[in-house]
Amino acid sequence: MHRVDIDTIGSFVVFTFEANAFLHHMIRNLMGALLQIGQKREAPEWISLLLAARDRTQAAATFSPDGLYLSGITYEPQFELGDLDGAATLLAPFQAR
Repeated sequence: MHRVDIDTIGSFVVFTFEANAFLHHMIRNLMGALLQIGQKREAPEWISLLLAARDRTQAAATFSPDGLYLSGITYEPQFELGDLDGAATLLAPFQAR
């Protein structure tokens, strides 16, 4: 994971995750943990302990896929695949005018 941003756009909270690869359900599992912290069911320090434990049985429930969107892909130039940047289009209806 290279970057995690949390922004508010209108009444939405937008989480942006950037990494060189993602595991199956990785973002859904992270969102489940962040929700536990946001709802004050766990202290913020818990996520460090959770990641260090490397034990999925200690983690929060997997978050629902509803509302989670892949908005962009950036490939290394040597692959000559071009990039996909859908974030602006995806978020445009929710931007403040």
